[in-house]
Amino acid sequence: MLYQVRRSYQVKISACIVVYNSDFNELCVCIDSFFENGGEYIVLVDSKSSSNIVMKLKNKFYNENRVSVLELSENRGFGYGHNRGFEYLQQNNKIGKFHAIINPDIKMLDGCLANLLDYVAKNDECAICVPKIFNPDLTTQMLNKNNPNVFDMLIRRFLPKFLQNMSYFQNRYNKYIRLDIGYDNICEVPFASGCFYFMRSETFEKLNGFDEDYFLYMEDADLCKRAWNIGKIVFVPSAKVIHIWKRESHKSLKMTWIMIKSMLVYFRKHGFMM
Repeated sequence: MLYQVRRSYQVKISACIVVYNSDFNELCVCIDSFFENGGEYIVLVDSKSSSNIVMKLKNKFYNENRVSVLELSENRGFGYGHNRGFEYLQQNNKIGKFHAIINPDIKMLDGCLANLLDYVAKNDECAICVPKIFNPDLTTQMLNKNNPNVFDMLIRRFLPKFLQNMSYFQNRYNKYIRLDIGYDNICEVPFASGCFYFMRSETFEKLNGFDEDYFLYMEDADLCKRAWNIGKIVFVPSAKVIHIWKRESHKSLKMTWIMIKSMLVYFRKHGFMM
């Protein structure tokens, strides 16, 4: 259970990044871009990394009073880490009126936070706001989706390539990633990637954070599903970020198995939609 948010905020925009053997240079770029965009305080939550990244972070930010490094005693997953980071910010009076959930491989482009803040502040019905997400070559990542269902997840993850390229499956997948809606205009999104979320802190509190039954993957789909019960998820393309997307679940049998387990948690909770 998350602590109650203090209503007299000392910080306008806070953020949490969960770190696990992350690339140090990418993470530093992410942090720098947060402050360059007007962010005020950030907590880095390390999920028991086996690398020396915690030592590097502590050395780099030793005299930086806008950054805290929170070391967890075990790795219990992405959502667990963000929940602990949010609680840490609350306990130390560093939680912002607005809060960002950010992957360590994100770089915010100029005006990102200002555009997200402007939209959320003017639209009370907005629960979560998400930016337009680019690859490093500035091609668009198609990370706005319809709500997951069993069939589309199977097409995406497990169908052989030659079948994925057949018109029926390709058309269905294109609809799942909302190519019919496009990525150029403000629009409502059923399910947006959890690599970057911007919201009022009280929204995260109302949601009681991420569901910690998920270790990795699908926790963002679950949060979006629940967020629609209290407001809208809105895509704001004037806010832009670069995401160095590694797609680990497509490369590793271990990560594929974690994805399968998360899918089972999600569909047991929300129903096995086809």
